[in-house]
Amino acid sequence: MRNIIIHFFLLGLIITAFSSNAQAEGRTVGPLKLTKEISEIDLLPYARVYKDMDGVLDFETVNAKSPELFLPHKGNEINFGFDQSALWVKFELEKADDYKGEWYMDIAWPSLDNVECYLLEDNGTLHYHKMGDLLPFDERPLDFRNFVVPFQMLNTQKMTVMLRVQTEGSLMVPIKLFRSDAFIGKQLRLDLSWGLFTGIILIMVCYSMLMYFLYRDLNYLLYIVPVVTNSTFLLSISGHLFQYIYPWSPLLANKVTVLSIGAWIFSSSLFAVRFLNVKQKSPRSYQMLVGMVVIGGLSIILGLVANYSIAIKVVGWGTSLNSIVILLSAMISWNKGHKPARYFVLAWGLYLIGAVVYVLFNAGFLPDNVFTNTALPIGTVIEVLMLSFALSDKNKLFESGKGKNLEDMIKTQSKVTLVLEEKLKENTRQLSEKQQLIHQKEQFIEEQEKQLHELKESLFEKESEVLNEKESKLKVETKATKLKRELDKGKEVAALVQSSIAAGFQNLNAFESSFVLNIPKNEIGGDFCWNHTMPDNKRIVVVADISGDGLEGALTTLFVERILKEIVLVDGCSLSGEILTRLNQSIIKHAAVEPAWQNLIMTACVVVYDIEGNMLEYAGAKQPLIYIKDGKLYLLKGERTYIGYHAEKEEFKTKKIKIDNTMACYLFTNGYANQLSGETGRRITSKRLRELFFLMKDKPMKVQQHTLENVLHKWRTGKLKKEPITDDIMVVGFQLKP
Repeated sequence: MRNIIIHFFLLGLIITAFSSNAQAEGRTVGPLKLTKEISEIDLLPYARVYKDMDGVLDFETVNAKSPELFLPHKGNEINFGFDQSALWVKFELEKADDYKGEWYMDIAWPSLDNVECYLLEDNGTLHYHKMGDLLPFDERPLDFRNFVVPFQMLNTQKMTVMLRVQTEGSLMVPIKLFRSDAFIGKQLRLDLSWGLFTGIILIMVCYSMLMYFLYRDLNYLLYIVPVVTNSTFLLSISGHLFQYIYPWSPLLANKVTVLSIGAWIFSSSLFAVRFLNVKQKSPRSYQMLVGMVVIGGLSIILGLVANYSIAIKVVGWGTSLNSIVILLSAMISWNKGHKPARYFVLAWGLYLIGAVVYVLFNAGFLPDNVFTNTALPIGTVIEVLMLSFALSDKNKLFESGKGKNLEDMIKTQSKVTLVLEEKLKENTRQLSEKQQLIHQKEQFIEEQEKQLHELKESLFEKESEVLNEKESKLKVETKATKLKRELDKGKEVAALVQSSIAAGFQNLNAFESSFVLNIPKNEIGGDFCWNHTMPDNKRIVVVADISGDGLEGALTTLFVERILKEIVLVDGCSLSGEILTRLNQSIIKHAAVEPAWQNLIMTACVVVYDIEGNMLEYAGAKQPLIYIKDGKLYLLKGERTYIGYHAEKEEFKTKKIKIDNTMACYLFTNGYANQLSGETGRRITSKRLRELFFLMKDKPMKVQQHTLENVLHKWRTGKLKKEPITDDIMVVGFQLKP
């Protein structure tokens, strides 16, 4: 086994040395003549480069000074390591035949932050594309994990291509040109290999879970975590995660890489501590591995708070250090007689080669070739398989030791059996001499028969009780049926009363242009809209979301509506903040007397439209007001507390908005934003609702209502199912003019 490991190490060193000594020979910088016979070609021999150290020059300046700035690149790849300068790459293309198909320019390093591509035709036409993992994925010219720029040379014979690349990570620009059909064929083969890699990882994860449930060995669970985190890292740097998992989040695209490496350092060191049993075998190795666990935890924190350029360097070298520490610990454990460590040494030795090659490749010390590109994924797969063998070997050794212990136990049990047999003979002899024990046994039997008779009588009594319970249950079920019928009637009555007190549910008669979208989760609900016009022509609108839906919510709206009428109609209160404050005080007062109201929680907002003063007053409890004026959307937030017995605030402030131009106002509960999608299971969210308000701001209010209904219907409807209404929905919109 040791000879095999040494041979693998020598093989890795030979390949690495060969890769690093490769030199670019016979390079000629000139225009690339494009013909249809070209299916794939490396653009490096035709490239000139210029590194803008300050990163301040723009395209016009660089293009004007092109002859004096750009120089042929020396080396067999464009790789400057960790360098934050702006790198300009330029090459010329010349059309050599009548091929009219598409060409794909592929920059195969998905971790670049900013990539700007300028395509200048000989007739002066300029095409511009901006890409990078700091931008949303859908802004790329081609929906692909690498940065791919498609173009055609239909109206030009020559084309100048200039790239501006800047990143906080490794400044590497592997660039090739493909004919469109050749590019698709190659990527299908690459995706097949990545799919095979992912499939192997998933199989090993499932296998380890099965082994854990079979043996209850915690090592299998600890083995899964580094496998998953390492695979996450590989899929993030290859661009697959950004393309398929979180294309909407450039932040995750930059954070996942560093976080997955930190999590891998943490979990792999923890796994090594337990598997290698270094706490007993080698205290010094145990201290080193615990140190790597701490470094892994700090790397995770660093990935969350630090700059990407700093974090990626730290965790990159931390990966190599972690592999070396684990490999040394495994070799020490093996040397001290821990046999399962032999596969462990082989696994981490091979993975160490891949990790070191990847770090040196990122830092610019190794070239871009098949070995440097695939060393880490291949090392990962071999590592996963070898570690699985190590776990199996450990269980095999444990089972063999367990079998030996079982043989010893059988021998011991045989000796104990002989002793017991001797004692049994002695006891039998004593029993034969004592005839009175037979009499005692007969009495015991009689006593048992008596108890059996009593038990039968008890069973008959229990049977009678069960029959009585069944009759009682039938009576209870009959009462429950009647109660349900009465409850259904109560729901119908509550629905009629709720619809009668909330005429504003379907129309705001106080406004010329308005809508009310009311969709309860059940037949009746706890969301409601109430409006009233005061004698001084002030118009009051209240939108509230009461805890509970169905009959409970509907009955609670009756209680709240009665309080509002006392405050507004009887007492004549028309200040939005005072209305909310008095509503809260009244609910607290009622709850102190009636404990049933102590669980009432309500969010609400009140707006008062003062026509004569051209003023809109607002007060809110966990419910905002959105208004759109002069082409801008404004979000006015209320107090950060609920209304109810346990409310944290006793007073609600009034906020005023001057109406000096036409504006659209929207009040709503959280039901629309919380609606789940029938396709993805995601919520609409408040952000999407605000965007929808802004998009339809210029449409009539009734059209806006229909738009909201249509969007809600499409969101709920998936290919396989239609999601039910998640919560009561209430959306109110109205238009104001000075």
